[in-house]
Amino acid sequence: MPVFEKNCPNSNQVKAARAILGWDQLQCSRKIRVSVSSLRRYEGLGPLTNPYDSLRASVIERIMVGFENHGIEFLNDSDSLGIVLRE
Repeated sequence: MPVFEKNCPNSNQVKAARAILGWDQLQCSRKIRVSVSSLRRYEGLGPLTNPYDSLRASVIERIMVGFENHGIEFLNDSDSLGIVLRE
């Protein structure tokens, strides 16, 4: 798996983070303060697609920070890829 700019999560990680928190897309968009359409666009990307090629950096940052504020840690380096829920 490629390591994207700033170690941003891929689309599968975003879907997994939402699932582990038990949120549907509407709940997620409200909790992390991003539009449903932006979230859908992110989740619709292929897992090997760099999100920075399709979304504004500010949207990606809001999504990452929003999940991190709810205990999600994204793992995305050359050795591991996934998510962790921190309490």
